Amino acid sequence: MDVHHAYSHQQTTPLGRRTFLGRLSESLIAGSLLAGTPLNTFAEGATPAASPAPDEALATAREVVRYTHPEKVYFYLPGFENETVVAGIYGLDPAQYQAVKDEFAIAARDAAASLLAGSDFASRVANLPFGRGETVAVIGDSFTDDLQSWFEILRHCLDLQRPRDGIHLANLAIDSQTTVQAFSQLLPAAMQQATWVFCLLGANDATRIGAEAAETLVSLGETERNLQGLHRLATASGTQQWIWLTRPPLDEARIDANPQLRETPLGPITWRNADVERINEFLSRQPELVVDCHTPFGDPAGSELLEADGLHPTLAGQRLIAQSVVERLAS
Repeated sequence: MDVHHAYSHQQTTPLGRRTFLGRLSESLIAGSLLAGTPLNTFAEGATPAASPAPDEALATAREVVRYTHPEKVYFYLPGFENETVVAGIYGLDPAQYQAVKDEFAIAARDAAASLLAGSDFASRVANLPFGRGETVAVIGDSFTDDLQSWFEILRHCLDLQRPRDGIHLANLAIDSQTTVQAFSQLLPAAMQQATWVFCLLGANDATRIGAEAAETLVSLGETERNLQGLHRLATASGTQQWIWLTRPPLDEARIDANPQLRETPLGPITWRNADVERINEFLSRQPELVVDCHTPFGDPAGSELLEADGLHPTLAGQRLIAQSVVERLAS
């Protein structure tokens, strides 16, 4: 999820990921609005009081690298195949960039290994219905674009438990996507001939902007039509299995307490569980397979399953989503 909040001169959150990249290339990443972990970055056009120390710059880049991956948006540009080019976008050298990616990959792999330590879970992974050589794709937002997301944990589960099956996992999720924007993710899914497609979307649609916001950023009716359209186009292009994931709950108190969300030039930016639950109710009525990622999270208030922003899952939350996916598919 990622409608990143409006900026301050000293600190931004996921919008900071946008401005961080935007200062290097204005056309690289489209602007958005949604929340995440605070970054010590500066709004475009703002002048920092002092240059950040190297450790601070690396910490900032670390969060950007975790959630924001322009090579997915511009997959058709040959320059993004060059790791040196991509590292430079984040202000890192290739070795720093690889080290940051490795950090999150190790976290995801450790989470997978801890799940597989349970014999029941390992048996379920062995029985997942993915065939040898098949491509499993996912479309979504920052919940899944996260380098230690549930989908990356699932990737490591399959690598560890079924290394000879050659199952290819394509993480096509893009930070900040609404269901409107997600149609662009269907093209790479079709190009890779994905047999299976997971869909975890809707949180960015449910953003409310401004004190008098009577409607969400995307209306519920349009969200429903978009989700149905995504499924229809994917199946028409060859996808044989489509799997919905419902949204985990939010911690509204944490969201409302965040001054960077409460005090923006646009007014407060908020999310409400009631809006998320309306999307989940729609998903639960679909005839395709639906994974319930909402119920396992329980009461979100103060939950260690959510980051400090009250929106994004922690590694423990991502692990729980991966567990829910495996248990549902193998049941």
